[in-house]
Amino acid sequence: MPRLKFGAMNNPEEHILRDVEEILRRGFDFVEVTLEWPGAMPDEETLRGLSQLLSSYERDAVIHAPWYLELASPYHQIARGALEFAEVVLKAAQMLEAPFATFHPFCPGWLSRKREEAKRLNAEAFRRLVSLGEDFGVRIHVENVDHGAFSSVGDILFLLNSVPELSLTLDIGHANLGGSGKIRSYIEKAGSRILHVHAHDNDGRSDLHLPVGAGRIDWPGVLSALRSVGYEGTVTLEPHVRDYDYLTFSRRKFLEYWGVDG
Repeated sequence: MPRLKFGAMNNPEEHILRDVEEILRRGFDFVEVTLEWPGAMPDEETLRGLSQLLSSYERDAVIHAPWYLELASPYHQIARGALEFAEVVLKAAQMLEAPFATFHPFCPGWLSRKREEAKRLNAEAFRRLVSLGEDFGVRIHVENVDHGAFSSVGDILFLLNSVPELSLTLDIGHANLGGSGKIRSYIEKAGSRILHVHAHDNDGRSDLHLPVGAGRIDWPGVLSALRSVGYEGTVTLEPHVRDYDYLTFSRRKFLEYWGVDG
């Protein structure tokens, strides 16, 4: 049976060091560090403290970039500014010895009205990101957002085909907004490119970020499909909750659905 590694993501509304320590105290293998305003900005003092904290628990980090980073803005000055912040994120990843960083396509409604142009701009942005990531020794992942110009499996495949060095962070909760069949389609069509997973639940209509098993996702079916492609990587549990016990609950439920006693 593959050995999965489980992590959890800090809440950017909370002070990052306190939040990360609460996660580490619960025995997770790693922390997915999201570097966002207001509580988790990547200044040097914060990163030094975070590095020391991870070292004291002998745990690792992976990086999650701010979800609303305008890397593919058609306004070139804005896109350049977003890329400059992406470089800050990748420097933080290098400092924390994180193997990869996950970024999101930029596809607000106003841009997605020009769907093909939005996809082209994002492909260009991710090529730049991959090149920058190579400079820092950090692999770049794209996360499926399942809205706007990237609402379908084919849209994400467009990015993966356009940028062969790009990997996929499969967000199961986002994919469920198109139903469990859509999740399986991601796994079937992009299986070898899936190198990280985000796990949270919802009702199939809204991105609720519930604990695993608290919504309507067909976890046994989805995880059976993931096992069938030989997945044995990292899983970040991403329920948006204040009570940290729901993180350990989600880990136990994921393993139960995976077929391993937790």
